Amino acid sequence: MSISRRRAAFPIAIVLSLAAALVSQPIAGAQAPPAPAAGGAPETMIVVLDGSCTAVASNGSAVAATCAQQQPVFAQLQAAGATVVSTTSLVDTITAKVTPAEAQLLSTFPGVAQVAPDATIPLAPAATPAPQFPTIRIPIGAPGWRNHGGSTPTCGTQSHPELDPEALQTIDEPQALQMGVDGAGVTVAVIAEGIDPSNPDLQRNAAYGTPGTPVVTQYEDFSGDGTNAVTSGGETYLDVSSIAAQGNEEYNLSQYVNPAQAARLPASGCWIKILGAAPGADVMALNVFSDSNDTTESGFIQAIQYAVDHGAKVINESFGSNNFPDTTLDVTREMDDAAVAAGVTVVVSSGDAGSNSTIGSPATDPNTISVGATTTFRSYSQANYGGFDNPAVGNGKWADNNISALSSGGFNQAGNTLDLVAPGDLNWALCSTNPAMYTDCSDIYGGTDIGIELSGGTSESAPLTSAAAADVIQAYAQTHGGSDPSPALVKEILTSSATDIDAPADEQGAGLLNIFAAVRLAESLPGQVATHHGGFPVLGGGLLVGPNQVNFVAPPGTPESQQITLTNTGPFWQHVDLSTRALTREVADSGVQTFNMDPSNPTTNDGAMPIWSGVTEVYQTETFSVPWTYPGEPSRLLFSADYQFTGQGSLLHVALFEPDGTYAAYTSPQGLGDYEQTEVTDPMPGTWTALFFTEQDGATAGGVGTSGPIQWDAQTWRYAPAG
Repeated sequence: MSISRRRAAFPIAIVLSLAAALVSQPIAGAQAPPAPAAGGAPETMIVVLDGSCTAVASNGSAVAATCAQQQPVFAQLQAAGATVVSTTSLVDTITAKVTPAEAQLLSTFPGVAQVAPDATIPLAPAATPAPQFPTIRIPIGAPGWRNHGGSTPTCGTQSHPELDPEALQTIDEPQALQMGVDGAGVTVAVIAEGIDPSNPDLQRNAAYGTPGTPVVTQYEDFSGDGTNAVTSGGETYLDVSSIAAQGNEEYNLSQYVNPAQAARLPASGCWIKILGAAPGADVMALNVFSDSNDTTESGFIQAIQYAVDHGAKVINESFGSNNFPDTTLDVTREMDDAAVAAGVTVVVSSGDAGSNSTIGSPATDPNTISVGATTTFRSYSQANYGGFDNPAVGNGKWADNNISALSSGGFNQAGNTLDLVAPGDLNWALCSTNPAMYTDCSDIYGGTDIGIELSGGTSESAPLTSAAAADVIQAYAQTHGGSDPSPALVKEILTSSATDIDAPADEQGAGLLNIFAAVRLAESLPGQVATHHGGFPVLGGGLLVGPNQVNFVAPPGTPESQQITLTNTGPFWQHVDLSTRALTREVADSGVQTFNMDPSNPTTNDGAMPIWSGVTEVYQTETFSVPWTYPGEPSRLLFSADYQFTGQGSLLHVALFEPDGTYAAYTSPQGLGDYEQTEVTDPMPGTWTALFFTEQDGATAGGVGTSGPIQWDAQTWRYAPAG
């Protein structure tokens, strides 16, 4: 079993071992337990009961049977001398150390649904090579699906810092803040690693609550390491800052980026501040990753139990597994389902494995909100990441809001897909200035540790959506007599208000997260009892659509039907048509092209260039044509490349530039990889440039770049009516 965090790199960690005293309560008529079975060394197992009992104390300090069906299980564990590690009551489980023979015997007991191994979940391979290409996480955008930056990296001054993440503009969060909606009164639980709650940007700004009070109001450890142990921390900082960073501090990117790149930025510095998408929310930080980055499933279910028991209204899960079947982590899925049934919205990252049917559990659970990632390239321009400043191509502009090449999408085993997308392809987030304690916070760019990181992946998309869920819950409660919307309604609001970015449905779900539209929709739903809040009028408008996706899995020619409900919450009539589309009309294809990459001799290719880390890379440019399309006829560019993996230290990276030099796409294989694919919505007609680059041999100690034949193909497809 393998589980990983949903960002461009690492995975998970935790072993919870709370010794519990076994307490056996005789019950009239209960059968005596069978004699303990022998054989095999003890293993930690999760005993899942059938739910017909209200279970036991969930804190692990004592375990007491509460019904006749559970009594034999506890009696058998006691007779065998087993150690109970933990219990949960959201789903009735007992995690205990038992021999294989005992586990087999327990599985035959009445009331026991299953006995599952509490498998150790190891650190997955890094998503980007290291050390010269370390773990990079991911960004954000500005209004409209297509957004272009300036001709130089955008920067603020120290007195007027630029607002980051760029995502705040892309998902229309500033307008929601102007309406007085900031997630206040909502607790969001983050299941990740450790964090420093005393971070200055996690102390409440007066605009979002009581000045100086902590944003992280609860911090609990489920890893066994404790909250003061060394931790990777990067995922938690990414999650928490995406949700509720306060924008208190000014950060100078000129100090953070590689010194060789700092000259590209203004002499006075490149100043930013970081604000979360729900800065009024409280955060519950639940550490499940041990310092070794290994974890157990029992740790996850304990964290979910704690979140529900202690007032979380939203749970963010930026982790997952790509096992087969995709229900492998079924106890985690059961806990998520139980949390949703208890009124808690669960948001899960879809994964960082590319778009071709790669959604991992628990994002395949239809009761959760599954989130993929879109691009925002402003930070690429500021750090010169992804070949942004190649000397042969590029005009300093960029286009946002395409599906990120790393975002998991497609269909899962049940025939469903993800629910929506949010920014996740490189963005500035908080981190620590103490990388010895929080190891992910080390400045891999060669600059100074100033308390930020450049991070992302669907691990960022999920907390941005969790923040949006907090905003929706607050907005709904303020206008509906204090009542909270159900998790199903929160999901419908977020998907109904999402912006179509002309991507295939199995890559974008309902579209790009739009917090302002979601807040307006939440406030204007039926049952509204308040006409204004915070001095601002409630702005009606929007269609609530249910269900959020329709999926038919049947043999060809089989009639299928699905009822769709539309609720118009605005004051005016809206005309609605049903239309379908599919990418069925290929209008251009470059055919498979081949060239040779030779990092040992840069003169073989087009040249060499320094990248974000200061390392010299060899590059090659290749061109292809995109035809003109009729206005209003959306189309899609599909670019793919492959090469041999020979154990090289530097993999091949590819960036795409529009005919005018605008930076439009970037792809780097996740893990080891030898195949790359990226897509661009409504590509500009004309001659495009693909930039291939890899480390020049010897540029770093032992550095070896990708060499040999590189194959690539560029196809342009046009949508046509489907069905």
